[in-house]
Amino acid sequence: MDKLRGIVAKVLVTLLFGVLILSFAVWGIGDMLRQGGDEPVVAEVAGQPVQEQTYRRELSETLSILSRRIGSQVDLEMAQALGLPQQVLQRLVTDKLIAGEAEARGLIVTDEQIARAIRNNPNFQGPTGQFDRSRFEQTLFQARLSEAGYVADLREQLLQQQLSTALGAAVTPPTALVEALYKRQAERRQADWVSVSLSALPAPEAPGEAALREYYEANTDAFMAPAYRELSYLWLRPDDLFDEVGVTEQQLRDEYESNPDAYLEPERRTLEQAVYETEAAAEEAYQRVEGGEDYAAVVQETTGDTPAPLGTVTVGALPPALRDAAFGAESAGVVAPVESSFGWHLIRIEAIEEGETAGFEQVRPEIEQAVKRREAVDALVSIVNQLDDELASGASLEEAAGKLDVQVREIAAIDSQGYDPEGEVVTPLPQRERFLTQAFETPVGEQSLVLETEQGGYFLVRVDGERPAAPRAFESVRDEVEQRWRREQRQDAAWDLVDRLQQRLGEGQTLAKLAEDEGLSVTEGEPLQRSTQEPSAALVQALFEVGEGESVTAEGPDGPILAVLRSIEVPDPAEAPDQLATIRQDLTQRLRSDVFDLYLRALEQRLGVQVYPERIDRVLAGF
Repeated sequence: MDKLRGIVAKVLVTLLFGVLILSFAVWGIGDMLRQGGDEPVVAEVAGQPVQEQTYRRELSETLSILSRRIGSQVDLEMAQALGLPQQVLQRLVTDKLIAGEAEARGLIVTDEQIARAIRNNPNFQGPTGQFDRSRFEQTLFQARLSEAGYVADLREQLLQQQLSTALGAAVTPPTALVEALYKRQAERRQADWVSVSLSALPAPEAPGEAALREYYEANTDAFMAPAYRELSYLWLRPDDLFDEVGVTEQQLRDEYESNPDAYLEPERRTLEQAVYETEAAAEEAYQRVEGGEDYAAVVQETTGDTPAPLGTVTVGALPPALRDAAFGAESAGVVAPVESSFGWHLIRIEAIEEGETAGFEQVRPEIEQAVKRREAVDALVSIVNQLDDELASGASLEEAAGKLDVQVREIAAIDSQGYDPEGEVVTPLPQRERFLTQAFETPVGEQSLVLETEQGGYFLVRVDGERPAAPRAFESVRDEVEQRWRREQRQDAAWDLVDRLQQRLGEGQTLAKLAEDEGLSVTEGEPLQRSTQEPSAALVQALFEVGEGESVTAEGPDGPILAVLRSIEVPDPAEAPDQLATIRQDLTQRLRSDVFDLYLRALEQRLGVQVYPERIDRVLAGF
């Protein structure tokens, strides 16, 4: 039997290997070797894949950024409710569409354009307004972006700008639409009105205790004590580490030598100019000045106006067309005419202030402060990363703070407006509004993410307990209840009076007669526009919904108002070219954005976009 079992096993093994060998011979081993090599795709754009890994990474980064901004973890359910998976996919598809179209059209973004965009980004500039490499790296680090990834994204943005600019160049809104919008915005209406002031009405009879209690019970929500929360929080600031940071003399000198432009006082020139419509006119004036005539006199004679002062400026303050001419001359005087989109400029250099570089000792205190602050920020980022690691490993807030030697602050009770139960303002708090929002959005017993403040610090808040909102006792709010009751009584009486007056207007009486009978005064209003807020936004809105001679009622600042529309003034667009230009510009931007969206939809249809929902679902299942 043992021999028989051995023979059977050998036969089965031989058959198994035979099947495997046959399968290799027929189908090859490519699928086995490719396993993990050909990455699955969630979409294809003109045959170019949007890889599953790329989609997962982009979605993860988007959720992470949003979580940090709102201060709580964004889960898959919330992300889907916000449409984030679709938005991320659309962004990746758009990038592929733009890249393909740019290649087909021969559009490129050079490295110099990328470098210029980075240098000109104010987020990457230091105190002097110059590009700061360390600030650039720090900003990318805090945003969790690699330099290569940022450059790639920037290249896509610049390509998109090129396409959108080219597409929108010929897009202008119809004149009829511009004028219609102007008429709506600038239309003015004039009305007369009477106001019934609550404070001027007779005081209602004193309410009984039973009436007040009944009113209190019916309006309990108006007499609630707010919810209070008990909090523990960490607040980490660069200033807390500033005195602990040490810098060496060599660091300061390296900083000085690595940023020479930061300590350069640029050359400044005092300029004035005249602008001519033609080159010939500008050249004639230039030749006269070169021949010895006075510049101001020539300009006055040839243009009918005095030269326009440009002030004392640096080279960067001038448009490119004027820059070389104004700063290319070696000495003061009039330079040859130069053309811009406004015409031909005849510039005179009144004075030149030479640029100079500040010496190391002169700027040493400034450098030391900047280096110390950078070191403090770097140290703080390191502490925050350690804090994240400690909390992620399961440490409590107190345990993590103890290991990092930072203070856990406590608040016994605070409401959503930042007051304690005694009505005192709770201070100090990190970025007050955001902290309070976070404190009341975080569930009880849980803690927020580590959030960055506008001042470069970080905070984390834990909700230790909550005292729910509850009605205050009647005895403690009796006076407030009575005041509210009296105001409502007066308000009801005022509206009854206004309703009666409006009914009498409909019967043919005039507003002036009604006001006289009731001891009220008529206000002859100034012309109102739709954006006017006085005497009340509600009244203005009502007046723009009726015709001449009709009446309206609305709530005013101290009681109801009865108004009669006296006249309607429709403006003439021909008399407002500046306002029309502003409206046209705004509409143009909106229309160009719409055109670009339509262009993308057309690219989708022309190039072809294939989305694989089941693969997207597989990615989402991993979140």
